[in-house]
Amino acid sequence: MTVSIANMSQVWMSNTNTYNGIAMSISTMGYGANASSKLLNFSVDGNTKFALDGNGTIIVSNNSFAMLPNANTVGAGARAFVYDATTTTFASAVIGGGSNRVPVYSNGRNWLIG
Repeated sequence: MTVSIANMSQVWMSNTNTYNGIAMSISTMGYGANASSKLLNFSVDGNTKFALDGNGTIIVSNNSFAMLPNANTVGAGARAFVYDATTTTFASAVIGGGSNRVPVYSNGRNWLIG
């Protein structure tokens, strides 16, 4: 069973209007916000999975290579980010155990750097 905590469904019926799915405007009122402040933060059990900070930087959760799902299961085109790759060579198979932070993608068989 799927239960929606907040349902923000809307039907847009005009091709002459510009719509914002979710709009939010935040002002720091001259006080400023510290560097860890987020405009948007999606988390599970207190662990950020996806966030957007006040500078427009997108933050995707860091995963160890061991936490990646099987490349065959997620299929070609799936993307993730790991913090423990042994190399940064584009399109090479990612191997965990290092200290490099790299984006990775699935080719349907393996996770590759890029």
